[in-house]
Amino acid sequence: MKCSHCNEEIGEISFCFGAHAPFHYLVLNEEDQQKCDIDNDICVIESRDHFIRGHLEIPVIGSDEVFIWSVWSSVSNTNFERAIELWESEDRSREPGYFGWVSTRLPLYPDTINLKCEVHTRDVGLCPIIILEESDHPLSIEQRNGITIERVIELNHLLMHETL
Repeated sequence: MKCSHCNEEIGEISFCFGAHAPFHYLVLNEEDQQKCDIDNDICVIESRDHFIRGHLEIPVIGSDEVFIWSVWSSVSNTNFERAIELWESEDRSREPGYFGWVSTRLPLYPDTINLKCEVHTRDVGLCPIIILEESDHPLSIEQRNGITIERVIELNHLLMHETL
């Protein structure tokens, strides 16, 4: 498939993009990054800043597909400890959402750092879901209203030329 914007070959359309670490980690120097506890799902910076990775899902209008931004959210120490306590528990999907702040800067949108959100854990093995607080931010609007497949193709094109 060729991109309608630049006529380059897009290849297979991806429905998931994201960042490998929270913004707050990425701006640290290498020495400070070495002091952090980070893996694919959690990040702790200096025992004071706690982050959980989750999927911000956007419905694709007219299909069963969802477009996913894999993003990080900061959560309070108390909520982080609770999430870790239940990480391998079948009860974790019954937990209420944890208040958080988006901690991933997504390209193609006005600043996404510190958008209010809730982190909802799901069954063991499934990535938590990130639900944005309703606002007039374009990302919140897209999560609420969905996007077209043409928007998915456009995001793929634009992200071919960006890095997260």
